[in-house]
Amino acid sequence: MPTLTIDGTTHEFEDGDKVLQFCLDHGVEVPHFCYHPALSVPANCRQCLVKAGTPMFDRATKEPVLDDHGNQKINYFPKLMPSCALDATEGMVVHTQQDSEQVAEAQADNLEMMLVNHPLDCPICDQAGQCPLQIQAYKYGPEGSRFEFQKVHKPKRIQLGPNVVLDAERCINCTRCTRFTAEVTESHQLTIINRGDKNHPMTAPGETFDDPYSMNVCDICPVGALTEDYFRFKARVWEMSKTPTVSDFGGKGLNVDVWVRNNEVLRITSRANLDVNE
Repeated sequence: MPTLTIDGTTHEFEDGDKVLQFCLDHGVEVPHFCYHPALSVPANCRQCLVKAGTPMFDRATKEPVLDDHGNQKINYFPKLMPSCALDATEGMVVHTQQDSEQVAEAQADNLEMMLVNHPLDCPICDQAGQCPLQIQAYKYGPEGSRFEFQKVHKPKRIQLGPNVVLDAERCINCTRCTRFTAEVTESHQLTIINRGDKNHPMTAPGETFDDPYSMNVCDICPVGALTEDYFRFKARVWEMSKTPTVSDFGGKGLNVDVWVRNNEVLRITSRANLDVNE
């Protein structure tokens, strides 16, 4: 089988593997936001950047080009690559933020840009405690913000439909929600409106987000932009116990997590198992 090297460790891979998913499958943590294994790959958040290259060969002789130590030289891409869209190839060498200062700095800079207009309201956000942005900003982001101006304001507490509430200021435009309604449910009820730092997901004028699977966008939203109407401000995730189980509705054996506080079920969320839930 073909092999690639990640942070100095060589792995075997299968043709068609993407570097990010391969890293996640093999316990190598690479921060990301827009990527989801059940959706298309837009590569728009740029958080999963890695340094990558392929072995060098002499164009005339097709022989490997060696360095002074007898090791084959690596021809690195001129810029950092989004690992979610990067195909693994034979002999590829990949450096993540754990092995490359350049990658770590790029990811920290990217997070700083994301947080320029993102409201720092974690204490009142329902996503607090389980928010990928919050977690990755703590692990990989800068220690503070250099932004000293008023943040951009966007619509808040928008009732998109009977089940989903939008806080547009928290959106990082990962487009997971719009891709879900376009590719999975095919209802196309959500799209990104406006441009630049004013854009956010929204329904068409006069339309209601009443997709039967609408609350799935709350599950896949990596921030607190899309929240379940029935659960808003009910409890913090650290106040509840989470029990993996199988749903008792629909008869399809959907894998879910049941969140309980004081013997009361407050929330039910989907559990990652694409073999069933997809």
